[in-house]
Amino acid sequence: MEEVEEDDLVGRVKAVANNQRLWITLQKDLLLENNSLPNELKAQLLSIAFWVSRYSRQAMKGEAALDPLITVNKQIMDGLKGNPSQQISGDGTPTASPGDGNILL
Repeated sequence: MEEVEEDDLVGRVKAVANNQRLWITLQKDLLLENNSLPNELKAQLLSIAFWVSRYSRQAMKGEAALDPLITVNKQIMDGLKGNPSQQISGDGTPTASPGDGNILL
C-alpha cells in the first residue's frame, strides 16, 4: 500500500483489497474453535480486523487515507516481533501514534 500513488484509484483498490484478504484470513483463523491464542488477544485482533474492514471501504472509495491501514499493519508486525507497548481503544483502533511502530497484542 505504501507504493500506491495518491491519484491511482485502481492501485488503491487493489492494495486495499489485498490487505482486506489478509485480515479476513486472520479473522477466520481467530474465530476457529481450536485457535489457541488467549481470548483477550483474539478479541483485540478481531477488533482490529473489524476496524480494518470498515476503514477499508472508505479507503477504497478515496474517502480515507491509506496511512492508518499501513500504520496498523506495521504495528502488528512489530508486535509479532515482540515489541508491544501500546493499547487498543474500545472501538478497536490502536492508540499508538502513527510511526511509533508499536501496538499491544
